[in-house]
Amino acid sequence: MMELYPYQTVGKVFLRDRRVACLWDEPGLGKTVQAITAWREIPGVENVLVVCPASVIPVWHSEIEKADGCHSVDGHQIKSGALSYDMAAKHHDDLSAMGFDLIVLDEAHYIKNRNAKRTKAILATGKIADSCERVWLLTGTPMPNNPSELWPMLHALFPDAIAGKNGKPMSYWSFVSRYCTTRNNGFGQVITGGKNLKHLREHLRERCLRRKGKDVLTDLPPVRHHMLPVTGQLSIVAETTEMVTAANLIKVALSSDDPMGELKKLAGHVATLRRLLGIAKVDGVVSWLKDNFDSHGPMVVFAHHKDVIDMLHRQLPNSVTLTGSSTPEAREWAVKDFQDGKADYFIGNIVAAGVGITLTKARVCVIVEPSWVPAENQQAAKRIHRIGQEHSCLVYYAATAGSLDEDIIKAVRRKTATIKELGL
Repeated sequence: MMELYPYQTVGKVFLRDRRVACLWDEPGLGKTVQAITAWREIPGVENVLVVCPASVIPVWHSEIEKADGCHSVDGHQIKSGALSYDMAAKHHDDLSAMGFDLIVLDEAHYIKNRNAKRTKAILATGKIADSCERVWLLTGTPMPNNPSELWPMLHALFPDAIAGKNGKPMSYWSFVSRYCTTRNNGFGQVITGGKNLKHLREHLRERCLRRKGKDVLTDLPPVRHHMLPVTGQLSIVAETTEMVTAANLIKVALSSDDPMGELKKLAGHVATLRRLLGIAKVDGVVSWLKDNFDSHGPMVVFAHHKDVIDMLHRQLPNSVTLTGSSTPEAREWAVKDFQDGKADYFIGNIVAAGVGITLTKARVCVIVEPSWVPAENQQAAKRIHRIGQEHSCLVYYAATAGSLDEDIIKAVRRKTATIKELGL
């Protein structure tokens, strides 16, 4: 039997007593446990499908096994009741016909894009969610960027919450007009933030439960965020002609009077520039990690590009990695080895390894390539700042002065202000 914190008991009852509900607690507060204990208390709920990111499937498997007598779903390509979003989209017709008693959509922000195949396969009329008796949505980041990302979930599952004057649920663009700020960039309307958020929050109050760590988990140690200035250095450890060429170009640029200006000239677009900046920061980050290992102990490192992750892995002794291409077994062993003290460094992709896993063996997290999306940075930091952490936590954001890093940080701050206004 699972022992719950008082706030988790409230969450369990909230889900248990609703056919359709959203549990939007901050990352690290135990949404998985609340969902499992909730469905165990509902008579007749036997067939449960959990749809989640591939990296989180082992977590659900483990938590289900811990619950005495908890029913585990076996069936069409489903492992221990959990299935990835990609597999769910691929087999949506078969899954829709299976008649599940409950579907749990974990990390539900994966279906924020109304045009994505996974969103249509799960939320469209007659598809997976529509065929289930109960639907629960779990996520710590319901709108990673702006309120428009809530529309697919609300339109499909809570149409009355976004009803217009005619009583019908708002169309996407009507919702955007009501709750988002926009501007014309010359090619069309671009969403820049949110508005009328207090009104939207009131309409969601009875349908969605959101708690923050600082409010409900006072015994969880605090987390502090710091910038980690790094001087651009070069590591020619590439194995491909493309990477050797890029490394040589970076070396010349970094030795110039205007290194960042020269790097920008090398980049055909922002994505390329970010990749080059990530490569340029590797030596500085590795040096800092090695110098501080004795004082900080095991550390978690996040990056975005595969090249950067590979370079970090090569230069850091006794490290494990988790990326989008890692198999479920490799993901599980990487986390286990780190948590068991068999690895000194955990190096992960900020998206693939930024949700659903616990890395409390570390009290320090270094984000080498900060994301444009504030929720991705926050999710990554929450991997070490979770239940089970016994120490205060430090999160460092590696940045090179005068570079694109500063533009990223400014964008993140603007988006964070919108999210805070809505209370999410």
